[in-house]
Amino acid sequence: MLSTAVREMNRAAHADERARTARAAKRADLTRAEEYAVQVEDLVELDRRTIPESLLLEIRRFVRGYSRRLATSLGTQPPPARTLDVLFDVQERIQQRMTDGLASAA
Repeated sequence: MLSTAVREMNRAAHADERARTARAAKRADLTRAEEYAVQVEDLVELDRRTIPESLLLEIRRFVRGYSRRLATSLGTQPPPARTLDVLFDVQERIQQRMTDGLASAA
C-alpha cells in the first residue's frame, strides 16, 4: 500500500514536471515570435521593402512548426506586412495552445 502511494506521488511529480516544461517551451516560442515581429517592424519603420533572406529563412522554419500553410504563404520574398500577419497568426496559435493546455490541466 505504501509503495503504491509512493509510485503515485512519483507519477504526479513527473507529470507536473512535464507540464511545467511544456509551458516553458510555449512561453519561449511566444517570446521568439514576438522577437521576430519586432525585427520585422523595425524593417518597416526603416522603410525597407524586403526582409533579409537569413531572417526570412529563420521565420519560415519557426512558422512551419505551427503551420505549413502559413510558412508556405510567406513565399520567396513576402512584403514585411504579410510577414507580420503570419507572425501574429502564429502568436495566436501559440496562445491558444497555451490556454488549451491550461484548461486540460485543470
